[in-house]
Amino acid sequence: MSDPESWDRRLADLAAPAPSPLLQSWAWGDVQAQAGWRIERLELAGGGIASIQLRGRAPFERAYVPRGPVPADRTGLENLVEWARQRGLARLRVEPETGSELA
Repeated sequence: MSDPESWDRRLADLAAPAPSPLLQSWAWGDVQAQAGWRIERLELAGGGIASIQLRGRAPFERAYVPRGPVPADRTGLENLVEWARQRGLARLRVEPETGSELA
C-alpha cells in the first residue's frame, strides 16, 4: 500500500472501536524517515498491517514495530517473525497494543 490516505483509513478500520495507534500512522512513518529510519509498510496474511521502521545494513539490520501490528494478534506477530527471518534481520522489536492474551 503506497497511498497515505488508504493506509490511515485501513488502520482506523482495523483498530476500531479503539482509536488508531498514532505510531502506526503514515505521518509517523514520515517523521521517523526524517530521523533516519527506513519505513516499510506491510500487509500481513490474515488481514493485518504493520508500519515497520528499519535501521542498519545486513547483517546488522534491525526493525522496530511500534504499537503494531494492527490488529495485534498471534497471526500478525507470527507473520512479522517470518518476514524478519526471511529478510535476515539481526533484531526485530515489536510493541503490540494488546492485553495479556498475547503474553
